[in-house]
Amino acid sequence: MNLGRSAVAMSLAGFAVVAGGCFSDFTGYAAAPTQCNPVALGTDSPAEFLSCRSGEACLFADATLSFDPAHTSCVAVRGDLPVGHACAASGECGRGKMCTNLGCTELCFAGDSCRDGERCLPSELAVAGRSVGYCPTAACAPLAPDSCADGCTIFSEGIAACRNGAGPGRRGSACSADTDCARDFACDTTQGRCTTYCRLGQSDCPKGKACLADGAVVGGIAYGTCAL
Repeated sequence: MNLGRSAVAMSLAGFAVVAGGCFSDFTGYAAAPTQCNPVALGTDSPAEFLSCRSGEACLFADATLSFDPAHTSCVAVRGDLPVGHACAASGECGRGKMCTNLGCTELCFAGDSCRDGERCLPSELAVAGRSVGYCPTAACAPLAPDSCADGCTIFSEGIAACRNGAGPGRRGSACSADTDCARDFACDTTQGRCTTYCRLGQSDCPKGKACLADGAVVGGIAYGTCAL
């Protein structure tokens, strides 16, 4: 996820799906004839959804098994990684979860609560006319990225969470997402470069560099990114 100087909105309203192309690992499994329920939270699957078979999970995919934010299919899975665990494809995460830049992320229906009582955060995902969101993972400190294996990212909903993946980019390197940058850096999409988070009004940036406001507030603290 990236922070832009003029806005903090992210793709999928706060998180991004990993391996958004074809689910090539699942070739040979036919898509379900009707849509299934991608959310495992709550009671039994609503009647309007198809139930997946044992060994399958409901993923956002079309009939060709390519990622589709508005259609679901039953797909064979090869794992059941816990929430927040690093992942490379949604099939590793198991039922009710999706691989995103937060790691394996639990899905939820808009308006519902997550297991820990947190609200379901919005996304652009939807199925059978119902909006699907996601549950936030464990929080982290934006100025202590080493508390996460791949770094800490600020999201548009006012949360900071460990991200799934880190690249080689350091201060000034070109980027389009936080995962392009090394653990200690974040991507400012307005500048299109890796930089660091900072607190507005504090001396967190290199000497002579301003902290650019992004509108992000986490835990009552206003954050921005350091100018390059």
